Amino acid sequence: MTITKQTVADKIAAYLHHEITLAQLVDWSERALMDGELAERDAKTLSSVIARLGVADMRAFGLAWEDCEKLLRKLGFSPRVSLFVHASEIINHFGRKGGPQGVQHDRKATTRFRRAEQECPMLTATIPVSAR
Repeated sequence: MTITKQTVADKIAAYLHHEITLAQLVDWSERALMDGELAERDAKTLSSVIARLGVADMRAFGLAWEDCEKLLRKLGFSPRVSLFVHASEIINHFGRKGGPQGVQHDRKATTRFRRAEQECPMLTATIPVSAR
């Protein structure tokens, strides 16, 4: 499989979304450098970014948000952050008997979430990665 800028951006996004661990990201990048077929026209950029990801588990390098942002920009992507209220907070707020607006303890969770969406300021924890 050919590794493209999109492939690498998707891996970084998966890490930022906590879908994969730092160890998994590092392992993927090490395997990609050894075995992967880099898209020819972007090989220099791809190898540079993937090599940086490969040392992210070393104390001297690490991988901070700013590093991810810089690497994504190098690939031609721009990360954006959105925040949301965690589901447990919504349940805590709306799941109590006699809670706001008379929400009863025995109502279905979907009803609680719908009401929460209407009454709570929604913040989302997605980190979309889009091309510039």
